Amino acid sequence: MNNIGIDKIIAILQGLLVPVIAVITTYIAYQQHKINKQREKRESKQAKLAIYRKLKNFLSHYNRQETIPKEKYDEIKDAIAEADFLFPEDILAWLDEFERAFEGVYDWQELAKENGGTKAIDLSYKYDDEEGMKDTAKTIGEAVDKLHDYQFGIKDIFAKSMKL
Repeated sequence: MNNIGIDKIIAILQGLLVPVIAVITTYIAYQQHKINKQREKRESKQAKLAIYRKLKNFLSHYNRQETIPKEKYDEIKDAIAEADFLFPEDILAWLDEFERAFEGVYDWQELAKENGGTKAIDLSYKYDDEEGMKDTAKTIGEAVDKLHDYQFGIKDIFAKSMKL
């Protein structure tokens, strides 16, 4: 009789073994899923922070030098292209506006170099003295001012997207 009771207990335990293993496996898979989600969020935040730092460093450089070296131009263009896959629409709209000002100032800077200057604002000063070019001079000056102003709003724009 004892053998029959032990045999039944062993049979019951053997029957429960598969569901217990399944529950443990499911729990482990769920924990791995949570860890992967956290890792993805952390990596996304790091990528966003890298873009923010590139923009912040560029704006700091620009506000000191008022020039955009070709390597900085390429770096910012790459960062903006990468941002398309990381940020929500409101930040992308801000980046699009920034990119237009950034490219305009860069193009005017390159034109200024062809005319003996080094900065976009040099071209503005030159055009301001030429008849019929005052509107262009004003547009260049506004773009340069706008590019300077981006440094003061960048933290607020990016802050909400940087939270986990």
